[in-house]
Order: sequence, then C-alpha cells, then structure tokens
Amino acid sequence: MKFEFRNYLRAGYPALVIPTPEEQRAIEALRKQAPEYSCYTWDMVRGVEEIGKKNRQEIESPVEALNSILGLPQESIIFMMDFHRYFEDLAVTRTLKSLIPLLKSTDKHIVFIVPVANIPVEIEKDVHILDFPLPTIEEIDNIANQLSKDNGLTLKMEPEELYAAKGLTVAEVESVLARSIIATGGYDKNIISEEKQQIIKKSGLAEVYAPVPIEMLGGLDVLKEYVFNRKRGFTDVLLPTPKGILITGMPGGGKSLS
Repeated sequence: MKFEFRNYLRAGYPALVIPTPEEQRAIEALRKQAPEYSCYTWDMVRGVEEIGKKNRQEIESPVEALNSILGLPQESIIFMMDFHRYFEDLAVTRTLKSLIPLLKSTDKHIVFIVPVANIPVEIEKDVHILDFPLPTIEEIDNIANQLSKDNGLTLKMEPEELYAAKGLTVAEVESVLARSIIATGGYDKNIISEEKQQIIKKSGLAEVYAPVPIEMLGGLDVLKEYVFNRKRGFTDVLLPTPKGILITGMPGGGKSLS
C-alpha cells in the first residue's frame, strides 16, 4: 500500500491521526513527502521544537500546544506526541474543535502520532485516521544488509526469514537480527518467530508456549496427515496469500485444540 501523506496536505486536511509505535520513522517519512513545509514537534517534556533548528518553546500544556499552531508560519506541520493520553480531556477536544475551522483557511496541519487511535466521539468527525505501514520486505532486507555490512559480514536474508520478520517495527527488526547474529552467526527464522511470540505475549491477547513436535500431539490424525501432505502450501512464501485452513463448528467442538 502506498502511503500518500502529501495528498492529504494538498486536500487541506487540518488534523490527522497516525497510529504507530514508530514516532521518528513516521515523522521522517512524512517530512520527505512535504519538503516545503516547516515541521515542528511537541511533547510535554521538550515543548514545541522546530525540526532541524534550535527554535524551541517551553510548552507543557497540551491545550497551549494546540493553540501554538496559530503562531506558526504558513505551510507548517506540527507533530503532536502522546495525545492518546489527552484526547479524553474536554478542554483538549474543545480546543481542537475550535481550531479546525481556523486551520481550514490556512496551510497549517496538526498530525497526532499516537500508539493507539482512541478518538473520542466529540472529535471523530473532525480528524482523519491515516494508517502508517510497518516496514516492507524491501526495508527489512535493507536493514539486514546494512547490519551485515556494519559488522563486517556477508549475510543475506532468505525469503522465509524476510517474511517471518514482516509485521515487526524497525527497532524490533534491528534488535532481533542482531540477537540472531550473536546467537547463530546468521539470520535465523526461529529466533525471528520468537520475537513475534513476545509481541503477542506483551499484548495480553494470548499466552504463547514454545511449539512442540507434531508427533507429540495426540489425536487429530486426519488433520495432521493433511497438513503434512500440504505443508508446502503453508510454508512456501512465494505462494499467494491468504493461505491456511478455516475450521468452523459449534463451541466446544475442538477448534482450538486443532
């Protein structure tokens, strides 16, 4: 999916919400699409700061930070951090609603970089959520090649390893590949998969246990035979997706066990 931030600026969207844990990567990608804009960041620790310059305002209040955009020059973008913590504050939502019509007559834009897009109903019609994609296969490959080069190695990620790393952030890719090199001297798909298990555990959505050999699972002989005979269809990354098995049935019928 092509990320077209510039089109939203040209269309005059005053406020965008971008859910991503990768603040710096998102800001860098957005700035590349808007080179003519003056770009600023705000967080409650550093205040309002112009990117690439020493201009800085000591502003801790999120309401004051929002209002500060009125004093910025035309063709400005301010990236607001951690606002998922402030959206429930009525003073914040009211300030934003008051700013929206003013910003529509200018070329100034507010971009909220947040880990989760918990938009309250009061402003859900005033802001637009724009998905920011995680690293592509090409980006992961570039990270791996650079990491190999930096360590004086000549390692290359295989397609299975590249696809195993898809869905991780840049920081997670860098960390797990570095750990894989230390542990195995190369890029190991099993270590990359372990990193994804950690992500699932941290989310609290499921408890993940180390995989066990299929022969240790009792029963389900027909299903195991089918999966074994068709395993290339599930593991070959070059085959198109989606691919897998859809298991349906009444609750308690053994779907989770399968």
